[in-house]
Amino acid sequence: FKVDYETLSDFRIEDGSAEVRPLRPFKWLMHKPKLKSGVAIRGGLARPASIAYAFKKFTLRDLAVFLKTYGIPPRVGRHADGATKAEREELLKSVARLGSDAAAVIPQSAKIEILDGTTGQGSDVYLGTTSYWDRAQAKLVVGQTSSSEGAAGDYKASAQHAGVRLTIARHDAVQIAETVSRDLVRTFIALNWGQRDRYPEVTLPIPNPEDLTKFAAAVGSFIDRGLEVSKAQVYEKLGLTKPRDGEEVLSPSVGDQSPPLTPTA
Repeated sequence: FKVDYETLSDFRIEDGSAEVRPLRPFKWLMHKPKLKSGVAIRGGLARPASIAYAFKKFTLRDLAVFLKTYGIPPRVGRHADGATKAEREELLKSVARLGSDAAAVIPQSAKIEILDGTTGQGSDVYLGTTSYWDRAQAKLVVGQTSSSEGAAGDYKASAQHAGVRLTIARHDAVQIAETVSRDLVRTFIALNWGQRDRYPEVTLPIPNPEDLTKFAAAVGSFIDRGLEVSKAQVYEKLGLTKPRDGEEVLSPSVGDQSPPLTPTA
C-alpha cells in the first residue's frame, strides 16, 4: 500500500503493474482511526512508536558499550624512568591480568592505578533514558503507565488510569463500529437489495467493570425484603447463560453432613 501524495489521506495499492492503482470499490474495509489531527500518514501509532523503539535501542546499545568499557575499571600501570623493555612488557601483562584474573605480580618500583570511570551519573543516565522511552510507549498504547510498571501505593492512581483505558476503548469501539457499518453493512445491503434510506448500525459496547460481590449482596438483601427480580436480568448482569432443560447445574452446599461427635468417658 502507498499513500496518495496528492490527498495525503487516500491509499493506493501496488499490484505489480507499472502504476500504483486506487483500491477497488466495495473490496476493502478502510479504517482511519482519529488518533491525531493532521494528515492520515501521521495519524497512526506506528510513527511515534517507531521513534520510541529506535531511541530505546540506541540507548541500550550505548549502555552495552558503557558497561563493556567500565564494567571492569580501567587500569593504568606506571613504571620507573629507565625501565627496560622486559620490565615494561611484564607490567603490561600484569595490568591485563588484573582485568580477568584480578591478580598480578609487579616489580616494587612499578605502580598500578585503578581508575573509577563511573563517577557522576554513570549508567544511571542510560537506564533513565530507557525507562523514559518505556513509559512513552506505554502511554502511547494504553494511555498510562500503572499497568505496565506497578509501584507501591499507587492504587488510587491505578483506579484513575483504569478510567483512561475505558475511555480509549470506548473511543476506539465507536470508530470501529462506524467503519464496519459504513464499509461492510451498508455496502452488503446496497449491493444485494439496493439503496435504502436507513441502514442497520453496528455497536460495540464496552461494559463498565463492576464489583459483582456487592451486586449479589445488594440484590440478595432486596429479594429477602420481597423485591421481585427477573432471573434473565441477573443472568445478563453476571454474563451467564440460562441453563437448558436437563443440563447439569450447580447447587448450594448443605453444610457438613457428618454425624456429631459423641463424648467419650
